[in-house]
Amino acid sequence: EKMYLRRYILSGYSLKKGFYREERLEPESRITQLPGRPLLLDTPEWEDREQVDQDYFLLNISPNTLLGLNTPKEIIPYKNWNESSFKTVYSVKSMVSQAYIYDLIYVEDPGLSEKELEFYTDYGGDTYINELAENITADINNYYSKVKAIETYLKTEYYYSLKPGIAADGNQLHYFLQTSKKGYCSYFAFAMTLMCRSLGIPARVVVGFWVAPESEVLNFYPVLANQAHAWVEVYFDQYGWIEFDPTSETLAPGEELNFQMADIQEFIPLIEEILQNQDFLIPNEMDEEEASPFSDFFNNFWQQIRTNSRMLLLLIPAVYLLILLFSRNRYQLLGRLTSDLRKKYQYAYLHRMDFLFRAGFRRKKRQPVLEYAEDLRQKEGPDIKDVSEVYLKSIFSPVFTGNDCKKGETSLSELKNRMKNIPLKNKLAAFFYPGLRFKRPL
Repeated sequence: EKMYLRRYILSGYSLKKGFYREERLEPESRITQLPGRPLLLDTPEWEDREQVDQDYFLLNISPNTLLGLNTPKEIIPYKNWNESSFKTVYSVKSMVSQAYIYDLIYVEDPGLSEKELEFYTDYGGDTYINELAENITADINNYYSKVKAIETYLKTEYYYSLKPGIAADGNQLHYFLQTSKKGYCSYFAFAMTLMCRSLGIPARVVVGFWVAPESEVLNFYPVLANQAHAWVEVYFDQYGWIEFDPTSETLAPGEELNFQMADIQEFIPLIEEILQNQDFLIPNEMDEEEASPFSDFFNNFWQQIRTNSRMLLLLIPAVYLLILLFSRNRYQLLGRLTSDLRKKYQYAYLHRMDFLFRAGFRRKKRQPVLEYAEDLRQKEGPDIKDVSEVYLKSIFSPVFTGNDCKKGETSLSELKNRMKNIPLKNKLAAFFYPGLRFKRPL
């Protein structure tokens, strides 16, 4: 009766986050943006599925938006024609369920693995949700009939409203089910999904757009922003994910809903433009000269990062290590990049001072440089007086020659040898210092 164009699948759930996108268990939900070239997806071999081909012409929405029926099999982006009114044109081939009630009524269990079943039936242990679901499905033993009973209950006992009110205790879903008994589509979808899950029935929330058949003009269907919708998909063994829409069609008493359909007069010129150009559409294959030799590598790499938590755990410390190495060697790098003698020496000096800071020889706030050098000598630290004098000269003296720089570099070389006598505990402190230091040590 209605077509449901999926945008996102919200299959994960936790009390803290609510419903969220989780891609590890769902290959079909990983592709959320329009690919740059034709893409063939690995579609499960579910029973009673029929291929349905649809073309999408995006007008006032992000050009990378990917919409499709349940379940997409192939995505084909097209090269747009010149002076097109549309941002993007693409085709999606989907394997759509043709299962009827008398097919689903004989399903006895989900047929999922233990891990998948645990994931898709997590409802946060909400006792009220479970008790309500048990009451609705009391004396019903059939898998499909339980799902249908929950859908029917929400459709008939609640009202659709864009003014659902606000829960005083913050639990908006309980407020919807117990008190206000009115809400918009996401309230109904969340409620049904959690009730099904509490009964051990795998379910998930889907968001996208609904399309009414009566809006058809020459086999085209306009989709407007006010058709955004949320519904439920329940898993049936051998048949896959089946759509259910628990949203009530009865408007809350005293409320009015000014729902506007597409203006056909504005729609007709767009259809004419499509009909005039559809024979010239060709798949958007990337030219060889346009393709980067590294593009596939990086695309695959980031796809793995997004879908593989273990790889992310390895990436985080690797990135931290790179930043750590940079922070400890930044003055050496800056010294090599400058030809200014003053700055070249200053960077070399600051590199040594940064090491002393990490080793535990800290300079007091606003302490003069030579006073710090004297404190260091008294604490049996390395003698830095000579290198500090050259450092001050590089900053304040109107003249700083190549001989001055050479003298300073010789002193720094001698300091490096003196620093070998630093106690082992201080050397270890410098090596294992965990922080990222970007502030100048002086």
